[in-house]
Amino acid sequence: MRPEVQDLCIQYITDEWRKLRPVKQEGQPPISPPWGVWICLHNPISARTEPAETEGIRKAWFLSKSGIEERNVWDFVRFFVVNFVRPWASFRVDPVKPEAFRGTQYNQIGRAHFAEFYDVDGVYIGTSWGMHYGQGYHMRVSEEGVLQVEKTLWRS
Repeated sequence: MRPEVQDLCIQYITDEWRKLRPVKQEGQPPISPPWGVWICLHNPISARTEPAETEGIRKAWFLSKSGIEERNVWDFVRFFVVNFVRPWASFRVDPVKPEAFRGTQYNQIGRAHFAEFYDVDGVYIGTSWGMHYGQGYHMRVSEEGVLQVEKTLWRS
């Protein structure tokens, strides 16, 4: 990925994160947006897929109010395994019922992934801020050098 496209992707993710606002729920204190974001650049992918969370990561950054810092890829993989895979939990629980995912809760730390498409012009950008705050886009760089949504691929 060309450095200028990489920078546009990171700036897009940063701008989207900064736009997030607390969510108010009746009778409850507001739920704050993520205080930080893991951002990962993946190897090029097909436009028919999206990057796997922890596979093919070339670079990783952590974004917070203090700024953005490039980190070791394994720092992100460790974060993901500890918080989502949890290999020490050998027991199985009942399948999650859809009502468990209703609500407006943000995650404390967001995740964002981006990659070039190798079979069409453009890039994939996916963000996840919480259970119902995620989206994936096929984006292109315009002639003016602006990243624009070509197509919404998914939304949660």
